[in-house]
Amino acid sequence: MIERVSVINEIISKYNLNNPEYLEIGVQHGVTFNLVNSLNKDGVDPCIYGSYDFVNYKMSSDDFFTKHITKKYDIIFIDGLHTAYQVTKDIYNSINNLKSGGFVILDDVYPHNENEQFSVKLFYEGPQTGDVWKGVYNVLDKLKEISDEIFFVKNTMRGNIVLKIKENNTDNIVIDTTLPNCNPDGLCRCDNCEWNKYSYKLDFDAYFNKISQFKSLI
Repeated sequence: MIERVSVINEIISKYNLNNPEYLEIGVQHGVTFNLVNSLNKDGVDPCIYGSYDFVNYKMSSDDFFTKHITKKYDIIFIDGLHTAYQVTKDIYNSINNLKSGGFVILDDVYPHNENEQFSVKLFYEGPQTGDVWKGVYNVLDKLKEISDEIFFVKNTMRGNIVLKIKENNTDNIVIDTTLPNCNPDGLCRCDNCEWNKYSYKLDFDAYFNKISQFKSLI
């Protein structure tokens, strides 16, 4: 299995990024964050699982993007609340706050079975991607339109998609108004709803076939 940080560091190496401005949404224990090859790192996490000094923005990503962001980033890694609604908002906000030609990296895009993609449970032990894949699937065509390159790395823990957004891009995804919104503040309270616009049995294979067409980074 490939570690997620290897995907991020491969981007830094492949594109000769020297100490890029890096933002991680959903830092948790810092397993990935602390090994990213940059001195310019910001971490956003509400610290439900524990508070750490390296998380310099102890809040939801919604709060960060609305009230606290002060610069644009070369790389934004999205690993926050694993719902279709929240990942869609995080993608939208990330694209809006990215440097020209920057990268958005999505985590947990590849649940290995149906149980892993059910609604997120706080302090649950075991793999859970939530319905992140549904949020990604819903905006995938627009992401292809505004990206120069897209990579799919299947062999990380639950898959990563890397988006190299076009230089001087001014376009963005549209947030679907039918998305369930049980956590409007971006915090997990164990009442997340799975989005019924898509189902694992009917739609996941089509989604997986689409992302499998992207080349791998590593």
